Amino acid sequence: MAESVYISSTFNDLKTFRQAIINCIVSLGDHYKPVSMEFYDSEDMNFVKKCLTDVEACDIYILILGDRYGYKPKGSDQSITELEYLKARECQRNGKKIEILVFKVGELCRTYEYKENDPLFISYQQKFLDEVSEQLTPRPFDSEEELKLQVALSLMKRLFKLIRSGEKVMPPDKDSALCYCDRNRPITDLKRSVLLNRKKIFFLQGNRNTDYPGGVVKRFAKYSLGSSNKIEPFIKITDLFTSSDEENNHVSAFWNILEYLNRSPTEKTTVAEGFLEELKLMKSNKIILPFYYDFDFDEDANKITEFFNFSDHLFNAIEKLKPEYQLYLLIVIYSEQPDKAAISTYLEKYDLLKKQSAYIDKLKPVEDDDIIDWMEKFITTIELSPSLYKEYFGEGKNSYFMQEVNLKLSEIIDDLAAGKERIKKYL
Repeated sequence: MAESVYISSTFNDLKTFRQAIINCIVSLGDHYKPVSMEFYDSEDMNFVKKCLTDVEACDIYILILGDRYGYKPKGSDQSITELEYLKARECQRNGKKIEILVFKVGELCRTYEYKENDPLFISYQQKFLDEVSEQLTPRPFDSEEELKLQVALSLMKRLFKLIRSGEKVMPPDKDSALCYCDRNRPITDLKRSVLLNRKKIFFLQGNRNTDYPGGVVKRFAKYSLGSSNKIEPFIKITDLFTSSDEENNHVSAFWNILEYLNRSPTEKTTVAEGFLEELKLMKSNKIILPFYYDFDFDEDANKITEFFNFSDHLFNAIEKLKPEYQLYLLIVIYSEQPDKAAISTYLEKYDLLKKQSAYIDKLKPVEDDDIIDWMEKFITTIELSPSLYKEYFGEGKNSYFMQEVNLKLSEIIDDLAAGKERIKKYL
């Protein structure tokens, strides 16, 4: 029998995020069914009573928090959303096995545009946020995609317990889950650079065979920035340019990037103004262009210099034309040679690029605590996660290259999907 998932939030400001969760629940087939005001009709009983009755009957309660406090029914000191949350907490205290999941709009979320102007309702919402945060830990999300993935992983964690009864379950998308499982430090640095310093160009350094830097790019681009454009495989910087003539190199770079984005290059779109107009036709209001560079800077200095010349040309055009979308460049450096000082030297003569650029520290091995934390959030329980870690990762090592982690976590996800005996005892 499908478990009911109640979606609780203010409505007008969080409509697209509610729909993302509904889509996620529906995608999990016959195991869950969404319960939310979107499915209510005009003949339903008193609205507040209907909401609270549905909360009381649900198996899982999902609360989404934004900046809006919401409507306070006549005779109530709390909004409908807070009343729903209080009802879910009351059900837990009374012994009902209802799981409460809380998600909060993150600071980097650019698709959330609501701003509360009433000081009284601002204070109501802050008090509500503080109370929820004291009792539970709201998980921040920065895009509809990230919220959908977090909800999916939380629901899949619950669903995996059906393996004990021999039921087949659908595992989470492995690629998405793995790119989201770790790298909190570089992701935080990237977010902070965008949010606080308004950076648009990022240099990220990591070994392609051990550090899995592509996972960081995908997580940041898709789940943090919420971009829907193509982000892999990356564009090779040394393949962008075809001559030593600067103007022709710009045309060549625009042409190659448009082909990467599955756009048809023309004479008009291979100059800066036309190129930026062409990007306007893409689905996302955040365009991510991922590049990689895997040569020593000294051996191929002309190509990296051409790349900086081209980038400077492009961003000066953006400054002039002020397009209605944001353009970000993510440059992954596979070479071991360059560091922040080397990149700074190349940027020295480009004032605008220097202002727009941020260097993210070299990727490091993954700590065991990070791995256990991922398992705790998305697979098993706090008590069993260390045991599951020992089962698959063994003992004696405190850190792993990210590629090693990917292999082990892939094995866990595959064993969960297959219902193998090795993992049943941990669920």
